[in-house]
Parts: sequence; C-alpha cells; structure tokens
Amino acid sequence: MAEKKGLTNRSLSVLPLLLMGVTHVSLPPLQSMFELEPLLMYGYYALALGLCAVVYRRSGVVKDFEYNRAKAMRKIKHVYEAEEKGVWSTNAPLDDAMDKTTRLGLSRSVAELSGEAPEMELGENSKVEVRMLNEADHIVKANARVTGGMSFEDETITGTIGAQRKAGPMDRFLDTLFGLFGHDSRGYREAQR
Repeated sequence: MAEKKGLTNRSLSVLPLLLMGVTHVSLPPLQSMFELEPLLMYGYYALALGLCAVVYRRSGVVKDFEYNRAKAMRKIKHVYEAEEKGVWSTNAPLDDAMDKTTRLGLSRSVAELSGEAPEMELGENSKVEVRMLNEADHIVKANARVTGGMSFEDETITGTIGAQRKAGPMDRFLDTLFGLFGHDSRGYREAQR
C-alpha cells in the first residue's frame, strides 16, 4: 500500500522556508518593506510555513502500484455491487414499461451494437500468401551483416533516395574556378558517382 518516504524527501519540505528566508535576507527592498511593516513579514513567513506543510503532505507517502490499484478498485466498487445484484446476468427480466427500441438494443449482440465488420473467413482450399517481416530483403541483409555473412563492402551503392544529380550553385562556381586552372572537376565528380 502506502509506505513512508525517507529522510531526504521529508527534509525537502523545509525548502520553501529556506528559499523565502534567503530572499528576505538577500533582497534589500524586501528587508526595508518588512522594517516598515512587520506584519507583512509575519504573513510572508506564514505563507512559507503553509508551503512547507503542503510539500510535507505531498512528499509523505509513496503511491505505488498497489495503492493505485486499490484506488481504482474503490472507484468501480459500484460496478461490482451491481454485478452481485444481478444487473449483468443474462436472461434478466426486462421492465414492461420499456419502449421497443430499448428492448431491441438489449436483445442484440455486441457485434451488432458496435458496428464491427464481420470477420473474414477463408475456405480451406483458398490460400493467402503471407510475407513475414523477417523474410523481407532489407531484414535478411541486416541479419547477414550482423552474423558476419555479408558486409557493406560487398554492395555497390548506385545512389541514395532523394539524391540530386544536377549541379548546384556551389558546384557550378567550383567547376568554373577549377576550369580556369585546367581541372575537370565536373567529370571527376561524375566518375565518383
């Protein structure tokens, strides 16, 4: 259920008082305001103590799985009580004052109420080809690489998805610049591709 937290979590509850005390000492306008009106200082520290109490209450209990489960069970307690009274039993006698649409709704099956599509049933002779994910080409290649049966050097890369073959402005500028010195950088780049 709920268990107590340790000393560290409990000592965190003093943090609001510490922070507000440090701000009182370090801010001269706040000091002068408290000198003029000491009742404000009492209210200020009362607020700090109130925040300490809130932090203390919040950090005092560990709400584990069992705590949350018990809380959820308490919320649906009325459902269990209704089930014990026989509300959910089948073939329960229906009230005579019910209208026809309500009676029809109670007599239908769940699939009819939810509007689910009927399940697809295949005959014994009809076969459907199922391709498993572990039989896909990219999965087979990846498994071969992991086991050492294949490496990246075995493959030649012809291009990547979304790769552009046209030269951009920087390529054109460099081609022109290298062309002045007699180098064919465009041909070299195409040869590398």
